[in-house]
Amino acid sequence: MMMMTSKSSSEKTSEYLPLDLLQEILFRSPVKSLARLKHVSKSWYTLITDPNFIYLHLNRSLQHNKFSFFISNSNNLYSIDQDPTATTQLLSDHPQHRGFQVKASCDGLLLLLLSLKSSESKSKVFLRIWNPSTGEFINIPAANEYVSNYNRETYGFGYGPYGSNRKDYKVLVVARSANADKVKIFSTASRSRTWRVIKDSRIEHNNFHKNIVYDRQGVFVMGAFHWLVFGFNLGDVPKDGRIITFDFECEKFNNIQTPKPLDFINENLRLSMWRENLCLFVQDLRDCSSHIFVMKEYGARDSWCKMYSIPDQTLKKYKRYRLWSMVCFIDDGKILLQHEHVSRPKVVLYDTKSCKFDELELREDLESVLKKWSDVYAYVPSLVPIKDITR
Repeated sequence: MMMMTSKSSSEKTSEYLPLDLLQEILFRSPVKSLARLKHVSKSWYTLITDPNFIYLHLNRSLQHNKFSFFISNSNNLYSIDQDPTATTQLLSDHPQHRGFQVKASCDGLLLLLLSLKSSESKSKVFLRIWNPSTGEFINIPAANEYVSNYNRETYGFGYGPYGSNRKDYKVLVVARSANADKVKIFSTASRSRTWRVIKDSRIEHNNFHKNIVYDRQGVFVMGAFHWLVFGFNLGDVPKDGRIITFDFECEKFNNIQTPKPLDFINENLRLSMWRENLCLFVQDLRDCSSHIFVMKEYGARDSWCKMYSIPDQTLKKYKRYRLWSMVCFIDDGKILLQHEHVSRPKVVLYDTKSCKFDELELREDLESVLKKWSDVYAYVPSLVPIKDITR
């Protein structure tokens, strides 16, 4: 008698579910679940690893503000919204590391600058593009292998052309000196794996070396990277606050007008993103009220609108915590805010519908490790494979 092999339950399920319905279910699944589900069957693996699915899933996450976030103490990154028993080890393959900085993020990928111990007086550094959701990464050489002060370098990370699934991810560095700026770009799709110099006359107009980059991190939106910068009047008084952009497709610098004149003396400012739209967080330090402006039509100053306001009264329970920064939106109507306090930092979620705060308590085992944590980093979890961006 001939024995017939039975199909697995997952394959039977796939037969009974229309493909569009299965895709819709998977689109709504978090990245961590998809990483497991792709091993259910060959058909599911093919679907979940398909580039079209990966980027449609990513776009849906961006549209719904599905951010995750980490906190850093300069030696490692620690998850505070995923598995509470897990920590993220980034540098185990480099025991001689001195520390790192998160410079930018794009499509769920983080750009890290790692510093290694060296016998030289200067630090030896290199860059890493890392997907924290999958653990994959690639190392790329820094534009300057030895630097005495890499805080003088301004970084950008993104891709072009915008909206394409065949993305050429690029790293930008503006090396700022007292007299001039030198702009270099690295393309992950280039076989040469070398930096090339960009000559753009508008960088002379923007002249980074005569400005202070206000944001510790910029933001990639609509195919361009954005930084908040300001210059100085006589007497070292900040002036001319503006947003400088770099378009990764045409590799040109430009400016975007802000929704209002920026006051770098009396305001705390941060660029962020809301559903793939550029947004600006403004906290007035005189009355501690906060406002979030969103640019509804990219590049059009008239399209800036005040989306949310956080009145001073809602912050009364945090009297010691005067200075707040916006990290990102979480889902619809919730905003992640951080405050770096000397004795005990705070990370809170503000619900714009109920006008209430929900404080995020750190795990007990991280309290001692993170007494001197430096920042909170947000990213959108994605399945973007590192091996594909280097093809």
